[in-house]
Amino acid sequence: MSMIGWLRLRLPYSKLMRAGVVCSVGAAFFDYVENLGVIAMILSWPNLTHPLVYASTSASIAKSCMTIAAVSIVLFLAATWFWVLIGSRSYPRFSSSTKKS
Repeated sequence: MSMIGWLRLRLPYSKLMRAGVVCSVGAAFFDYVENLGVIAMILSWPNLTHPLVYASTSASIAKSCMTIAAVSIVLFLAATWFWVLIGSRSYPRFSSSTKKS
């Protein structure tokens, strides 16, 4: 999330930034849900229920998807920032009328 904030300061406003923040927060939310599911499974050990296992597994998969989306957005925004940075630099150009003496 801090990388998205850093890129937000360097790139113009983008809906992709907001999507990156949503994905980061969503990944954190599903991580907490997964952790609560694991705690519930530990506390209810030997009598595990299928819905509890499925809920915890689903939270884990959702967390993974959100994390992949957030990292992909960060990499795309970093590449965009780098592309803008390189493209905005002015390089000295030599004209053909310049002669060495």
